[in-house]
Amino acid sequence: MQRVNLITLKRGLNTICISHNDLGLESSTQPIAFLPAGTQIKSVLFDVKEKFRSTLPSNVIDPNAAIQYTCMIGTIDDSQTYLEFSSDIAKEYGKLNANTGTYFDSPLIKSIDTKIVLETWVTTRVWSMGGDLNTARSHLAGFGNRTAGVSAGGRNVTPVSVSTTEEYNGSSWSAGGSLNNVIRYNAGLGTLSAGLSFGGHDGSYQNRTEEYDGTIWSIGGTLNVARAYSAGCGTQSAGLSFGGALDPSSTVYDTCEEYNGASWSTSHDINTAKSRLAGAGTQTAGVCIGGSTTTTEVDTTEEYDGNVWSVENPLNVGRYNLYGGGVQSACMSFGGRTWSSAVNDNTEEYDGTNWIVSNDLNFLKSQSSGCHELSFGGYKTSADPYVWTEEYSTANLNEISLSGKMNITFLVT
Repeated sequence: MQRVNLITLKRGLNTICISHNDLGLESSTQPIAFLPAGTQIKSVLFDVKEKFRSTLPSNVIDPNAAIQYTCMIGTIDDSQTYLEFSSDIAKEYGKLNANTGTYFDSPLIKSIDTKIVLETWVTTRVWSMGGDLNTARSHLAGFGNRTAGVSAGGRNVTPVSVSTTEEYNGSSWSAGGSLNNVIRYNAGLGTLSAGLSFGGHDGSYQNRTEEYDGTIWSIGGTLNVARAYSAGCGTQSAGLSFGGALDPSSTVYDTCEEYNGASWSTSHDINTAKSRLAGAGTQTAGVCIGGSTTTTEVDTTEEYDGNVWSVENPLNVGRYNLYGGGVQSACMSFGGRTWSSAVNDNTEEYDGTNWIVSNDLNFLKSQSSGCHELSFGGYKTSADPYVWTEEYSTANLNEISLSGKMNITFLVT
């Protein structure tokens, strides 16, 4: 009895295929399911009942019996082969010949219609509705995370700049300490108990910084360049501010500044001057995302290593007035608009190398704010700011079954 490798299961380009890897076997390989990288396959079931009971003599195999093999395999990636299924061909497929007491060993070529059943745990990433803001606003700052978020300042329905601060606990918003100044077009960074609001506009462009301790705002160090429409990342004691404008249609900046918890110092400029952009990461591992020059939206991505900014792979959809969050190796961008005024619901995820399109927001949003996995406020039309909050779920696991068929031709000896 010869033991051969019968079936190999691997991930191809966006498909799962089965094929043989033994010279004595041939197959017509075809994709059977779309499964993204990261899918965890629980089991694979090979059911060869149908063809066997019609082609093999009844004294060789019970015509009503199903021959099944179940194998546990791991998480699929783009290159590794995870399953090699082997069988003692004569023993398993020949069975015992009741007349001779030997294994059925006549050379036969058989075509087996094999059904593949995949039971998988698939990670889905979707936006779901959270609790509404108490005050509808756009052009506001945000920081924190999905279960401890902060919204600060912005423009209400009037439209008038406000000093409103609200805190999110993962399900609802409550009033926080008011900013010392009314402000809109401001940027934010940090956490609920140690955050920053900086820059912005309250009738004139500002260089003010305010620090939040989770209860009250206090005045911090001033920016070296007064501006609005900028982005930031990092922490209250190690923050980063970049880009921005006085007037997005005429004066945009490539300025980058670092905050040490008390004062701002000028650092290395970003490569492309732009405003209305998004930021993510830390002071020594930052990401500058999208935005606009004075004439158009951009799709550019830049990474900061604490010394210089480097140009990386672009967004799939160039846009401005977008928001972002996360760390350099795992961040996201969402919402925004294009220069043609098309408001956008796109979500993209960055793995440190490439941007991958994910599930859209539930609403078209421009001038919204947020933090990693949380989006709030913004508008579709500037006269109608939103109270809506959306949460990005990153670990919804769903068990599904997928099936497909292929014809296998093999030699029984």
